[in-house]
Amino acid sequence: MDLEVECLAKANKLTTGLILFLALVFLALAFWPYVKKEDASKQQKEAKIVVTDFTGAKISLAKPAERVVCLLESGLTGLYMLGAKEKVVGVNHYPYQSHIYPYYKALDERFAQKTLPDVGEGTVVDLEKIVALKPDLVIIWSGYPEVIKTLQDKGLNVFAVQLDNFSQIFTEIELLGKLMGKEERAQQLVAIGKKELAAIEKEVQAVPEEKMPSCYFTWAESKLDVAGGNSTGTQLLKLAGGKSVTAQVKQEHLKANLEQVHKWNPDVIISWYGPNVIPEKFYNDNQWSDLAAVQKKRVYQLPDAFSCDLWTLKYIYGVRCAAKYLHPEIFSYDLKEEKRRLFKALYGSEGEKVANVQI
Repeated sequence: MDLEVECLAKANKLTTGLILFLALVFLALAFWPYVKKEDASKQQKEAKIVVTDFTGAKISLAKPAERVVCLLESGLTGLYMLGAKEKVVGVNHYPYQSHIYPYYKALDERFAQKTLPDVGEGTVVDLEKIVALKPDLVIIWSGYPEVIKTLQDKGLNVFAVQLDNFSQIFTEIELLGKLMGKEERAQQLVAIGKKELAAIEKEVQAVPEEKMPSCYFTWAESKLDVAGGNSTGTQLLKLAGGKSVTAQVKQEHLKANLEQVHKWNPDVIISWYGPNVIPEKFYNDNQWSDLAAVQKKRVYQLPDAFSCDLWTLKYIYGVRCAAKYLHPEIFSYDLKEEKRRLFKALYGSEGEKVANVQI
């Protein structure tokens, strides 16, 4: 009898356990869709940042980059415009060069103190120094494939940039915004740039074709180093309401000869920043004295390499300068004031201080 009672008790216990187990199974099944949904949501939040750079390579980050080595000045400018300067832990030596250093000194105290490491330039960067900085992203010009491969072989994420036209500058800002976790600011910058260009375009559209002057754009190397039809210099002239004498030349950069320059006989000459191409170099050279631009004293030089950088959103200021040179009767604004206004929009609270830098 005792044995029968004991067996019955065990059976009841097993039945109760089985019922409890089945209840837990049914409960789990009932809540599974919600658990799965929560896991999916969690995975979405933890999803990697994936962008494709200008070479077609994919860069994947688990979270926005916090330590960046920037070997490209246009990228560095973009980071400061995005409000990500605290993420920069190393740069190439270009920002420390005398003609541009005062601007970066005003932007970042680390430049003033020279505590932001200079890791070299181009193909002679200090790879060991870069690795020692433990960056989660390296920004570089795409023209250094061997350096890019070496950095990637060392396990570093590399974002390569190639800018052939002004529209790609907006793309660069948008991609950097994603990589830095600054997408909202990137969209603001794109909107500012497009609004500025639309305002200039509206004014230029009012200029009759016959009143658009022929223009000759030189780079800094010499008076004969000319911007070709595919160059940013020619793009700038077109946006500003001018007609480039090299518009039909497919090269990006060409070495002209005096005979050809005299055939072109431009109405206006605009040069990039540099001591070899200041207006006086044209006015004081007898070989150039017969040109219409020289005789009419219509030779101009863009203010400086930082302010008009044609590979950053500051190219808009370069366009404004060129528009005033070409059509002073329409663009009557004060260029210094325009610079302060634009820099404040692009760099935020530090913009006005940067705009007031004197070279």
